[in-house]
Amino acid sequence: PTSGIAYVTLAFDMAALPTRLVPLLPLFSRALLEMGTKQRSYVDLGLLVAARTGGMGASPVFMTGRETRAPLSHFMVSGKANLDRIDGLAELFREIILETEFDNLERFRQMLFEERARQEQHLVPAGHSVVLARLAAARSVAGGLSELADGISNMDIIRDWADNLDERWPDLKADLSAIRDLLIRRDSLLINTTLEERHEDAVRKSMKTVVKALPARALAEEKWTVNMPPLDEALLIPAGVNYVGKGANLYELGYKFHGSINVVLKHLRTTWLWDKVRVQGGAYGAFSSFDRFSGSFAFVSYRDPNVERTLGIYDDTARYLQNIDLSPLELERGIIGAIGDLDVYQLPSAKGSSSFYRHLIGDTRELRQQMREEMLATNIDDFRALGAVMAKVAESGNICLLGGAAVEELAKEKNILTRRA
Repeated sequence: PTSGIAYVTLAFDMAALPTRLVPLLPLFSRALLEMGTKQRSYVDLGLLVAARTGGMGASPVFMTGRETRAPLSHFMVSGKANLDRIDGLAELFREIILETEFDNLERFRQMLFEERARQEQHLVPAGHSVVLARLAAARSVAGGLSELADGISNMDIIRDWADNLDERWPDLKADLSAIRDLLIRRDSLLINTTLEERHEDAVRKSMKTVVKALPARALAEEKWTVNMPPLDEALLIPAGVNYVGKGANLYELGYKFHGSINVVLKHLRTTWLWDKVRVQGGAYGAFSSFDRFSGSFAFVSYRDPNVERTLGIYDDTARYLQNIDLSPLELERGIIGAIGDLDVYQLPSAKGSSSFYRHLIGDTRELRQQMREEMLATNIDDFRALGAVMAKVAESGNICLLGGAAVEELAKEKNILTRRA
């Protein structure tokens, strides 16, 4: 039940896109809705989108395939509309993906400067996400591509473009058109819809008009190569707080996925990391992150006054888990909390998106049910077994630090590569 609203996503496979064009994807995404088309200015386009739809957007998505662990990438163009406006949504899809004009230098300049400001302002309030992105980029190709599209690497490139835009503009304009030619084609398209069953035929009919308008050309896949961040690095910003991360790829360390890891990591977030890093250490927060498809794992703290102390707590996690002793009630609470995170309530649009991403990755209902059953059966031995894996993370994991004087001081002491963010 969607109250008569149809949610539609056009997903274009990005496998034919060269790595060098990946940093331009965020600006290409904005350009589709903010630079105007052959038919109308960007102002008129914005008014039409507001009149006909409940909103439209575009963004690149990078994931890791479940079986291959190879990078998967799609350029998503999405929109929503009431059924009586679905033809208008289809026409807008067609117009923005095929007729956007990329020749307005001053409009592009405004978008570019806004993007630079957004990324620079993002460093302090969301420094933990910057650290997580760098750690993931060091451990998986999908993580590297994602960071190149929206991370420190992307910010470096955006700054360079902003400083030299007049000189770079002819090449950037040509690259925007090249991205469209490589992505917007019938051969690479999947369409995801979330709607009431009685509306399926009408929406399918409207979307067929979009498909028919797309060019058909098969292109060879690119072999993506990404310059991974240094295994240990310190990113310096003018701030009095720090974001402290340490991570590794658990699969490279010999770990085989088991659903119990969700229970153990939930317990760590709400007890060990909370007590040691948040309550005793004075950080605003601390948590761990694990991608069960790529194997990327990381600890990270948020607005942390400490650096070396926090890294020591991460390394001491192995000892804590290997010697842990939980009561049946504590274990049950951990399981319930982890299951609650897995089976969160979702609105119809979110259900549709989650289902689509699982389809793309190869995450079936059977696999999720197996994971759920393993979580429900978690016991103390699972905690101790993961403790052995955490010992390997302590020994061979890489460090990413973001902060001010305390980060710079430790980096000098430990001979960690340092750069200004």
